[in-house]
Amino acid sequence: RARRLTLALAAAILLAILAAGAAYLWIDAGRRARVARATAAVTHALEDVASLRGAARAASVEDVAAWDKVRAALERAEAVAVQGDIEPATRDRLAALAAEVYDEDSRARAAAAQAAKDRAMVAWLDEIRLRAADLWDTPGDFEGPTDAAYAAAFRDYGIEVDALAPAEAAARVRATAISESLVIALDDWTSVRSRGQPPGGEPVWRRLLDVAQAADSNRFRRELRSARRERDVERARQLAGSEEALTLPAATQEYLASVLGSFGDVPGAIAYLEKARCHHPDDFWIHFNLGFWLTRSTPVQHDRVLEACRVAVGHQ
Repeated sequence: RARRLTLALAAAILLAILAAGAAYLWIDAGRRARVARATAAVTHALEDVASLRGAARAASVEDVAAWDKVRAALERAEAVAVQGDIEPATRDRLAALAAEVYDEDSRARAAAAQAAKDRAMVAWLDEIRLRAADLWDTPGDFEGPTDAAYAAAFRDYGIEVDALAPAEAAARVRATAISESLVIALDDWTSVRSRGQPPGGEPVWRRLLDVAQAADSNRFRRELRSARRERDVERARQLAGSEEALTLPAATQEYLASVLGSFGDVPGAIAYLEKARCHHPDDFWIHFNLGFWLTRSTPVQHDRVLEACRVAVGHQ
């Protein structure tokens, strides 16, 4: 009888062990199934992140909405990972991708903000020039307000030209994505400041010319500025008469004409702009400057002035 009792007890213990083992296996299977489902969900979300990240990289620099979608997909993946266990390798992949995406998103937003700032700066420089053009033939001082407007625009952009050493100001101009537009504005600013220079006064406009010269890599414009600085009218005429002068961008041709005009060679400025407008027939400033220098000719040919201004207005 004692032996039967021992066997019954052993059988009960064995059944309990088997039941516990079965329960453990059932629980473990359930846990592994949940891990597999959570891992699959995170993996799917990470695939969405990768796809949206590629689209965001291909989008325009100011399209931060594309990066909003990337962040949203990443946050969904992180939410799934928080709610349940996932495979360690997938969790490591999620953590690494999250670090990359948040860093790239931050840099993309900074680039978008800078691009918007650059675009606003270019638009404002154009506006300053247009406002000055409206005041060229009106009584009073237009040079002073235009000079101040240029100074404020560059200062607000982060380049305080009159306070920085010319080399430092030039380095900041070169480092921007809109260096070409800034150099063109500096050349126009130089012209404005030189016109407002009191006779016999310190040629403060040369500081602007030096900044533009140091910031610009264009060989032709650099030669032209050197001629202007040295008041070498013959060199300026040689540059205007070169074959290269007819293939230049419109902004450089406008500057060349302004240099000739600043030397008193109004006929030379007019003749050059007449050629330039054949190469840039849709450029507002080519026609506008032609009209301006025609008003300075002797005698004034009013019909040619009106024709140049009419064409300019048609392309504004």
